[in-house]
Amino acid sequence: MTFFEIIDLITFYGVDVVVLAIATAALTQLLKTTLLKKAPNKVYTFIPFLIGVILYAIYAAISRVSFCYIAENAAYIFEQGIKVGAAATVIYVLYEQFVRGKVCASVPENAVAEIIQGYVAEGYEAAAAAEIVAAPETAYEIIDKYRREEVGDDEITALCRLLVKVLQYVN
Repeated sequence: MTFFEIIDLITFYGVDVVVLAIATAALTQLLKTTLLKKAPNKVYTFIPFLIGVILYAIYAAISRVSFCYIAENAAYIFEQGIKVGAAATVIYVLYEQFVRGKVCASVPENAVAEIIQGYVAEGYEAAAAAEIVAAPETAYEIIDKYRREEVGDDEITALCRLLVKVLQYVN
């Protein structure tokens, strides 16, 4: 990641979200390699967002010195937590691309491919991700076309909602 990319990331998300996203990416990676090593790939999709919401709620409560703030501003906390999860996904993808050398597509495509990994048939993640980034409004149809047998319609619907949010923050 270049200096200018880091500045752009901080400018777009905010310092608090970026710092929490780094922590979220690290915690997610730690969970993937320890406690959730044998979990299905679907679980890995939602972990950064769940951790992001939890960490942002903790951060908001501590910074406002009030746990009541979380209850009073639940929608805002949830939205910021989703931003943290999206930023964590971007940071993880950038890490994979530049540090570990897994370069295969653009950052949005890699982020989408990482998220849909447990939902589409193995080997089709990159193709599905490229199609979704090109036409996000058709995400349901694209995932349905490449979906694994065990993936239900409700799961695809939830995944599409998540993808819409992620693509808002990544693009």
